[in-house]
Amino acid sequence: MLAFTSPANASLTPADTVVGHLRLVHTLSQALCTRLTNDHTTKFAALTSAQAMQLTQQLFTEAMQQDSVAVLALMEKGARQNLTPQQVGQLLGKDVVISLGQSCPASLPLITRLVQTEQGQQALAAQQTAAMSAAEKKVLQPLAAALCTQLALGDAKVPFASLSPGQRQQTVMAALQKAFKQNTPQLLKYYGEAQLDKKLRSGELDTKIGMLAPSQGSCAQYIMLIKAAKPTK
Repeated sequence: MLAFTSPANASLTPADTVVGHLRLVHTLSQALCTRLTNDHTTKFAALTSAQAMQLTQQLFTEAMQQDSVAVLALMEKGARQNLTPQQVGQLLGKDVVISLGQSCPASLPLITRLVQTEQGQQALAAQQTAAMSAAEKKVLQPLAAALCTQLALGDAKVPFASLSPGQRQQTVMAALQKAFKQNTPQLLKYYGEAQLDKKLRSGELDTKIGMLAPSQGSCAQYIMLIKAAKPTK
């Protein structure tokens, strides 16, 4: 039922696609955060990916059952917009996970394990195929690999999930800058100086490298935490 990412061009701020969606996202994420914060026995970081997925789905289902009237009302409104109950549930699940990552520190160990599942990695990586040509992917893949290597090295010293949102952003920017410097000749050869400068200033290359990163081993967990660090508007 859960989906973990939005399409590449979607805002990280949940959209009120169906009237009442945002309010229910807030309610469900608060309920889940309370459960996770008060759970002093489960070692979330020690869960397998499958266990993390099962636990998240269980908690999400229980939270919806506790607010079943609002959930059913939302599904009825969704049906009038030609959305199936499954689609409404997927939208809720995606935005609840993002909301937890933004506002609930207790959820981060679970989210980290969650995005290491094959389903989570596939969802995170699926955006890349339509966004770049094969030639561009070949040029940017080494930068994505360098980014993930730097994040993994840093994670071994100080867990990435324990960093504040601002610290995560700073860590990622430093890793990106190092990757750009290491690969400047290849980038200039492919884009040319003027085009490369334009793409760097617009942030387009940052976005594309972020799309490629989930295919680099366990890098999907860092990408989810980076997305979760971005504040809602």
